[in-house]
Amino acid sequence: MPLCFCLEMFVERSDGSLILVQLEGQDDPYNGRCVHYFVDNGVTFYFWWDATGLEWVLSLGVGDLATTIATWSVDTTNPETYNSATPIEYIANPYISTINTYPCVTTCDCVLITILSTVSPAFSIDSLQSTFYNNRPVYPFMFNGLTYYLWYNLYLTSVPLSIEGAWVITTGVGNATTIETKKPNDQIFRNPCVYPDEVFTIIDSLIWTSVTAEKGACGCVPYQERIEKEYFSIQLPVVFQEDDRGFFKCCETQLVLADPTSEDTWKNDINSAWVKLSDPSDSATILLTKEGTATTYPITIQNFVNEPNAIYRTIKWRDVLASDGEGCYKIEIAYTIGGITGNLTWGIYDLQTYSITRALTTARIRVILNLKQHIEGINFTGSMVEDSVRFNGFIGNRQPNMELDNLIYQNRVVRTVVRENLDTYEIKTDPYTENMLTRLSDLYLLSENDMFISDYNAFNNSYKIQDIPVIVQDSPEIDYLDQFQRKGVLTCTVGLRQKNKKTNY
Repeated sequence: MPLCFCLEMFVERSDGSLILVQLEGQDDPYNGRCVHYFVDNGVTFYFWWDATGLEWVLSLGVGDLATTIATWSVDTTNPETYNSATPIEYIANPYISTINTYPCVTTCDCVLITILSTVSPAFSIDSLQSTFYNNRPVYPFMFNGLTYYLWYNLYLTSVPLSIEGAWVITTGVGNATTIETKKPNDQIFRNPCVYPDEVFTIIDSLIWTSVTAEKGACGCVPYQERIEKEYFSIQLPVVFQEDDRGFFKCCETQLVLADPTSEDTWKNDINSAWVKLSDPSDSATILLTKEGTATTYPITIQNFVNEPNAIYRTIKWRDVLASDGEGCYKIEIAYTIGGITGNLTWGIYDLQTYSITRALTTARIRVILNLKQHIEGINFTGSMVEDSVRFNGFIGNRQPNMELDNLIYQNRVVRTVVRENLDTYEIKTDPYTENMLTRLSDLYLLSENDMFISDYNAFNNSYKIQDIPVIVQDSPEIDYLDQFQRKGVLTCTVGLRQKNKKTNY
């Protein structure tokens, strides 16, 4: 196939209106040369080489001389007529009165527009082409709270512009009555961004004093990203269902204890559940059921202080024990998000009355969540959400980690300046699968603002580990034991939150 040169055709219709279109190249050549065509008002026009008449023909069909509109008698493979000494010969036609062809314009993807005005300092903005009008790109931008458009206008009757057209800035594409500026342009194919030394002519503006345009540096940044906007996506709660790969796994029901006769915090477990919605029109509730039946424990749904469209509920098991008794409980979240209705199980809990016998072999972490949790995208600050997890394991092995600062006097006597115990404790779980280990590492140890540890083991050196305030000292580590099983052991060192075990001279 012969090489098809990129052409534009400038057409004046019989009604005086103008069009500027890009000629498309047809896949199949005719008479050894490329066929160009365009569509106007639903009619397809073809520009093709007549080998017999030795001329280019504009007609309604390739090879159709009966519908000839215009001819150009120049023997060339590139029918650019605009600079030719031989004009196009026009034949009477109800659609077209004048016609010419031009080489295609390579315009800038991005234009840097600079405005000097009386209302603001020098203003510059990169504008990326958004659409096309009159076969030229349209460059939108914002100035002083209004959206403007730089676009190519073929002909304007409301202002003294030449028929060749001009690049104009208005408040609407195709709007000839709100012209703010125009760019001098005596050729139809001029590019607005390669002549920065040419200043726009101010037509109708009381505040603009100077406007220029040159090639910008937007790259591939979409226009809408030039304006700060926030779009909220629909996020559904994730429920992961494990594949059955042949490993037996017991139901990981969490033991929770409560003492109806005591308000000691280490004897009364607390759990919270939460969910983030995507829109004010979404809805959700957090349910507490006992063996499939709704409990009498009152439903108190709370909003996060600094997280719109997010709710939580705190379950105080001491109060549940008083209202509904011991048994198997389930916390569920029922939601409608983005028109999708669903239900997920937050946790299953075995509620028993506290006794040291039932608490033996367990340890507990209680936390106050008051930080911004990026994993779940919830800002807990200001809400002080309380939660706890009781697990089979051990918390203890206190180490004083004494720091010493002594001074040697001239008589070679050593005396104490400062001594300080920086107590640490070890948290170590029994072997657990991923659910429990992830909950410990990605929630309690990662997101806590205040953390309290308790241990209930008979073999512990200290029986005084009862909601001791601590903070994570070193990164948790998980020992995956043997490759032929699924469980791992989490170990983490925590230190006292209050460093007050100190003596000094």
